[in-house]
Amino acid sequence: MAALADVFAAGELIQDCARQAGFRAPLFIVRNDGGLAPWRHLLHYPSLGLFSGPVAGILGALQRARLQEGILIQMGRSVAHVAMIQQGRAFEGEAELADMRVPLRALEIFSLAVGSESLLNLRRGMIAGIGPWSASTLALAPAQRAAGEALEGARVLALHPVPGSSEEFLAIATPDGDRYALTVGDAALCLGLGEADEERKAIARKAIARLAARFALAPEDAAEVILERAIGALANMVQKALRRHFRDPAPPLVGMGTSAPLLLPLLAQRLGLPSILLEQGEMMGALGAAAADLRETIERSLATPEEKELERWRQEAERTLLEWGAERASLRTTVHWDSATRRARLTVTGRLSSHPERSSLRVTPDQRVALAATVMAIPEDHVEVVAETEGFEIYRGRPWHRRFFRRRQTSRPKLCVCDKEGNVVFALEEATITTTTAAEASATLARLLDRERAFAPSARRYLLSAAHCLDLSQAASPEQAQRWAERILCALLPTEPVFVIEGRPRC
Repeated sequence: MAALADVFAAGELIQDCARQAGFRAPLFIVRNDGGLAPWRHLLHYPSLGLFSGPVAGILGALQRARLQEGILIQMGRSVAHVAMIQQGRAFEGEAELADMRVPLRALEIFSLAVGSESLLNLRRGMIAGIGPWSASTLALAPAQRAAGEALEGARVLALHPVPGSSEEFLAIATPDGDRYALTVGDAALCLGLGEADEERKAIARKAIARLAARFALAPEDAAEVILERAIGALANMVQKALRRHFRDPAPPLVGMGTSAPLLLPLLAQRLGLPSILLEQGEMMGALGAAAADLRETIERSLATPEEKELERWRQEAERTLLEWGAERASLRTTVHWDSATRRARLTVTGRLSSHPERSSLRVTPDQRVALAATVMAIPEDHVEVVAETEGFEIYRGRPWHRRFFRRRQTSRPKLCVCDKEGNVVFALEEATITTTTAAEASATLARLLDRERAFAPSARRYLLSAAHCLDLSQAASPEQAQRWAERILCALLPTEPVFVIEGRPRC
């Protein structure tokens, strides 16, 4: 539960940061079945987020490499994930963590806590295995990152991450009291593998030498034992996937991730398989998230696959996807009925639209006008809509006259911006609106910023377009404001209307 609370807190933080940067779009997360859903959906279905990262990596690799057949292996610093690819798709089934199957309907993934920063598992005085603990999970740095002189007089010690457990993991302690993890990556550098500089390789060799002395071995022999344990564990995981989906000949290994350049050649040699290293593997998760389609699945007991009931399910799932922002024309439905269990599963997928339908607005246009009138403290009949974008409406209050103790007083011109869901974004007095397009907005903004240098700066300046509202007055300098705006503008069509609004905040 504590881990879930951290996930939800991180989601809130990301969404808040995005809104502060001017992005009004909702935050989505990759589901473990390969679909996309709003991250708030996890509040009700938290299991959908398990294995989200590996699944996003698989989708990204399929998108980037156009892979049709292969054994895809993601090699991170502390964990590796394997997925079989056939006809350009990963198999669906259940995920498997080490030797434990996770009863979730997801993409079929085999996971093992072995990576370049995995620690050495000591049992009965021997190096028995690798992981599951890693340097990062114990807040330690790998030995290769120590200063060379710091390892003089260092000693090997055993750690017990779980109190009362018989498992021991090896680290190295310096005379100054610092601790460093002894890892698979250190062993590889000791043997001269990898692309690290000679200084780091020498430091790793010195650390492994301390361990080797404990077993009366040469540093190279100790390093080979460590790599043998790590590659052996990874090879067993790949062979398990191959037994599940036998292929003759076996497809190639396709590796990506931080540890892939180091471990993939050794694993391919062990298995006797050709290998392909995907460049920029650390970006595959982000690419997969961008390429994923929205997905909603309804699974319930159903004695017989009645068309009327399935149609009701389909409409329910489609409504959900449209509310999430799906493109109606892209919606696709698949139905699977299991006669043995008498259960039916209906899945609807669809692309995320850049202009989502707003079929269920929380407030009507008249209600938004009333809200703007309340915020600007003027009668409703003095409110007019002067501009509108996909996500916002700009209201201006016409001047009107009030009497205070028989004295006439003219109200100040006011402006209010609301989103289509009835939320007030900001309200200004004595405001001016500069209308332009995405193609010309950068030059227009530059002129306004130059004017600010020459004259007194305006109190507030906002850039409004489509579904973005950017508070440029929060920028530390005109140059930073220009950079912020350009990040928004580059994603818009050249003819998209853009508004630069300046004015004083309401007292």
